[in-house]
Amino acid sequence: MQRGLHGPTPDTIRGFLIMDEQVPECESALLVFLRYPEPGQVLLGLVESLGPVMACRLYAHLARRTLDEARRVAGVARYIFFDPPDRADEVDQWLEAYSDAFALAVQSDGDPGERMRAALHRIFSRNTVRRAVAVTAECPTLNRQAIESAFSALTRAPAVIGPTHDGGCYLLGMTRPIPFGFEDLDWVAGRVLEPMVVALRRRNLEPELLPVARRVETLDDLEAVWPRWRDEVGGG
Repeated sequence: MQRGLHGPTPDTIRGFLIMDEQVPECESALLVFLRYPEPGQVLLGLVESLGPVMACRLYAHLARRTLDEARRVAGVARYIFFDPPDRADEVDQWLEAYSDAFALAVQSDGDPGERMRAALHRIFSRNTVRRAVAVTAECPTLNRQAIESAFSALTRAPAVIGPTHDGGCYLLGMTRPIPFGFEDLDWVAGRVLEPMVVALRRRNLEPELLPVARRVETLDDLEAVWPRWRDEVGGG
């Protein structure tokens, strides 16, 4: 897997490349935010219902589904921004099958808004990038068509948001670096959509909204949006 942007050097991470020149020069960039799947560290809202091991397996499966769809989006430079930084070797092994399609980068410190802002600023530092779309892996219905719709929206609007049913967002796209922080948004509760739209409009950045999707936060969410998940993931 290509190694780019931030994080350990080749002296500490074998098999990684760190030069930006090895990422294709494109006007569009796609960022997938992932966390290395460890029991008790992912899909915390499902741990009580499914147990930490099954929640971890579920997240790993969702991550691969998201990457499979992202890999099908043509004409974009693709990045995986991962966390935590000390799992770089494990991430490289876990996602080896995607090494031909994605560059790997470490997420910055901070809450999700600060991490996304830092990543978008870094991506837009590549002079060719004019549109960037960031997604996470908690929406089973996120597919290539939704991502392509986001890039299409950025030809008409300065920003695009994929809203979730609970007032959050599963996708954020911009035509320029975010000119402000999202530090005041309630990322823990996930209710960031409305204040995010307000913040953009205050800066004369009218966002286009994609169709609402359901993020997997609880067992009810999971059963509603992905009723056959056990068949795919292999749950008992």
